[in-house]
Amino acid sequence: MQHKYFAVLAGLLLTASAAQAQVTFGPRVGLNLSNVAIDTDDANVDTDTQARPGAQLGVAVNVPMGKFALQPALVFSQKGFAAKEKSSGGYISTVESKVRTNYLEVPLNLVYTSGGDKGFQVLAGPYVGFGLSGKVSAKGTWSYRDAFINDSGVVDETHDVKFVNKYPTRNPGDHAFFRSLDAGLNVGVGGKINAFQVQLVYGMGLANIIPDEPVGQDSDDKVRNRGFQLTAGYFFSGN
Repeated sequence: MQHKYFAVLAGLLLTASAAQAQVTFGPRVGLNLSNVAIDTDDANVDTDTQARPGAQLGVAVNVPMGKFALQPALVFSQKGFAAKEKSSGGYISTVESKVRTNYLEVPLNLVYTSGGDKGFQVLAGPYVGFGLSGKVSAKGTWSYRDAFINDSGVVDETHDVKFVNKYPTRNPGDHAFFRSLDAGLNVGVGGKINAFQVQLVYGMGLANIIPDEPVGQDSDDKVRNRGFQLTAGYFFSGN
């Protein structure tokens, strides 16, 4: 499946090459402020999340069509979030965690620029992301009490992220698990002055980044990426 998305991007870039007199391309750098939206049915768990900053670096292509332009890109994008989770019931815990996930992202934005080559911009389009690496750290305390057990302890763990579509049935190793594929929509505004461009974009993930259960059914927990991106780019002529 992942190869299909790269094939689509390659097709777009080849299409752009056919209009060499108009196409421009160049570096894109920026800052992400990422978070997640969590949907869970577990009434015993209360989770508050906070955004985490991250970097974005890649290349973008600008294919002009009058006041509109098609802007595909290929970028390395750091996402993640911080969370404070409290559990109640027989098992009581308070855990603070930090999550960092790194993606190779392919956004495809349709951009309207008020003056064609320069002016105010409005943009929207889909994106797809492929998980590369990451890390999860967690610190806190826990306790468990019932008629037979009275125990407590400390949480202090760090795990590498492994991207999978389904939780493993055995030998999970020292890993935290997220789904391999992320996808969603971007909307934003910006400005362009000839070759220089700045954009502020909100990315709304539509895919659940929690893997399926080992037997194949969807996870009861839904976690979706959210975040703002402030990016700058400079387009060089392909001539």
